[in-house]
Amino acid sequence: MRSPMLFEIRVALETALFAAVQPSFSAGDVIIIQPGEELKPDLDKIQVIHSVNPGEVQDGELGGRQGVCPRVGVYVVTLSCPNDTDRLSQAWKLSSVIESKFYRADLPVTDADCSVMCDEPYTTNVGETDDKRLALSVSIPWWVWAGGYEGE
Repeated sequence: MRSPMLFEIRVALETALFAAVQPSFSAGDVIIIQPGEELKPDLDKIQVIHSVNPGEVQDGELGGRQGVCPRVGVYVVTLSCPNDTDRLSQAWKLSSVIESKFYRADLPVTDADCSVMCDEPYTTNVGETDDKRLALSVSIPWWVWAGGYEGE
């Protein structure tokens, strides 16, 4: 088993997110905002804004490049919606769908014998944002095995 690269971790997390929100996307209720993407989203829709936050690599079992240890991080999905009770209700339902999709899930890394392991997601009610929208933030703690580079 090899350690997944950061880009591979991002792809595994995004793939699971896109699968979770696909029904809402197909219904025209949400728009997915890709990190770094410049666009003028439809402000009547729920905006799905997401970012991968890699954390520190913990101490390894062995020293040097062959040491294997966990690397922890958090995937943050923000659901920004108009200040409207119907859209806010949809956002709450969508946050539950996202939590369920990631709950203790092992997400495969494409073309590799490794995965991104998710812990227990939780939702925070952010409340009203500066642009007068409402926001919910779903935090998804994740970890991967890091290291083990000796002999690759």
